[in-house]
Amino acid sequence: MTEATIQFEAIKAGLKQSKDGYILTMAVHAVKLAGILCRDSDFWEWLHAKEWLMEKNERACTEWLISYLDIESRKELKMNEEARELFLRLKASFDRWRKP
Repeated sequence: MTEATIQFEAIKAGLKQSKDGYILTMAVHAVKLAGILCRDSDFWEWLHAKEWLMEKNERACTEWLISYLDIESRKELKMNEEARELFLRLKASFDRWRKP
């Protein structure tokens, strides 16, 4: 068995109790989320299947995302609301595709 680890920074958005235990809700900033997605081989596969990404690797994915969002760096997602909204719509579409 192999273990997968994802490192990210987040803030606690909520904590509630259910019959099964506690539910922790976290908010991850779009900049960090973009970095996580650019390292995600499933995201590469999804983009490749849509014929948006030809090379399935982090560098190519990062370059494609920057071009798609019309920004110079993922850091711009902190201040550029239009690019952030476009990114979040892209991620939502990917999430719908990823769910079984």
